Amino acid sequence: MVGIDGACEWLYPSGDGQQEGRNVKQDKERENRNESKQRPQAISSADRTCHDQPHVDGSAAGDYTFTRMADNTGNLDALSAPALNGDGTVAFLAFTDEYEQGIYRADGSAVTTIAEESPGGFYSSTGCGSFQLVNNPEIDDLGRVVFRGYTFDPITWDCWEAIYRSDGITTTALTDSGAGGALYSDWSNPSVSPSGIVAIRASVLATNAIGLYTITMGEPTLVLDETDSLRTFSDPDVDGSGTICFNAYDPTLGDGIYTAGSGEATMIASVSNGYFSLDVEPAVAPGGVICFNGEPVSGTEAAYTWNGTTNLIADTDGPCSQIHTPAINSSGESAFYAGLDAGGGGFYTGSDPIVDVVISLGDTLFGSPVNYLKGGRHILNESGQIAYIYELDNGKGGIALATPDAPTTVQSPLQTEGSRSLILAPPFPNPAPGDVGFRFAVTADRGTAELKIFDFSGRHVRSLLRYQAVRGERIVIWDGRDESERQHSSGHYFARLSAGGNASTTRFILVR
Repeated sequence: MVGIDGACEWLYPSGDGQQEGRNVKQDKERENRNESKQRPQAISSADRTCHDQPHVDGSAAGDYTFTRMADNTGNLDALSAPALNGDGTVAFLAFTDEYEQGIYRADGSAVTTIAEESPGGFYSSTGCGSFQLVNNPEIDDLGRVVFRGYTFDPITWDCWEAIYRSDGITTTALTDSGAGGALYSDWSNPSVSPSGIVAIRASVLATNAIGLYTITMGEPTLVLDETDSLRTFSDPDVDGSGTICFNAYDPTLGDGIYTAGSGEATMIASVSNGYFSLDVEPAVAPGGVICFNGEPVSGTEAAYTWNGTTNLIADTDGPCSQIHTPAINSSGESAFYAGLDAGGGGFYTGSDPIVDVVISLGDTLFGSPVNYLKGGRHILNESGQIAYIYELDNGKGGIALATPDAPTTVQSPLQTEGSRSLILAPPFPNPAPGDVGFRFAVTADRGTAELKIFDFSGRHVRSLLRYQAVRGERIVIWDGRDESERQHSSGHYFARLSAGGNASTTRFILVR
């Protein structure tokens, strides 16, 4: 779960974002004119959805198998650091050969276009300046991509920012700063939970008050307002229950890491309790485990996890010379890029650069030595897969996925109750202010599987899924509507999974 912190600095417009985007394109055009190599021929937008063929490689260091998700051998270039979901699918931003930015999704077998900057398309590059996609995207476990960008009304010539969500077919504005929009300035890059809860920072139109919000469906929900005692919020991250994690400034305590779920912030760490610096955006796993960078008063640079107590991942007192933004999953595993005192660097899952290595500079990947690696705070999923940017000595570059040969064992009901033929995990979030997700597994091929919703009286509300049961795990989202698309009110509900004469039921609460 992107903006991705530090992933690709020129992709983060500040001040005049449109002008900055134009400068990037002009620089790329100059680079292209000076290139001696022949660039690949551009392909049509219709072909773009399948232009990257998967490539699996096990030649790099570490106990991982590496899959090429997308690269620059087609019509894409300058790929951003990816966001990775639970299924091993990535979302990323890239330039096309026509020097327009686009947002894409890749699953290892195909690259799908989500949105592009093009005249007459979803974004307009005519009229009020050059419109562009603003940030690296995020992706939830249903493959829905969330991103921030500008849109344009060709009739009124008004232009405004919006937060969009797209499944690759339908793109929806979750909230915008145009006419009727509740939020209008100081937008942050959005983050998204596995079930699709979106977290943003924005200002209220009427008061200019800056706050942190979550969006499931409908109007954004205020989580926390800036106050005199807590302000300068960073881009928030969000866990599976809708609790947000962020950096903020307290005039007395200085910078700190906080969580908030219902209007009250809880401090995790601050410069007043042993840290010299805490000005990097933290990340939070679906299960609520937090990771962040900090500089202790000793002057070293370090990465930490927090799950009720703070634990050191790695610091520069050891073999590391620098530690970039770490990513975390619910089992407490981390992944981060680090430079080494001995030279070089790579991606690691712990403080030992030999035992904990995923891939290092100089390793052979896809037939050529690696000379550049880059990650971000949402590059690690619950299975221990790691997605990252690479560049090779042969000039090729792209996004790779490292899959551990021994998959991570994550503490979840679906993995601790493997003896049952039907496993229905607790709904998330619960209580649910909007959409509610159901993760379930069928451990045997047996008959027809159905997932249904019932109200507290036992009356059938909605059939969410019916299919021929096959072994595997799935996630289904309910939007709170019945079979007639009527929105249901607050209250207690049941979800029932059945297949082959067996059934499993779980209870949850809708809060409207």
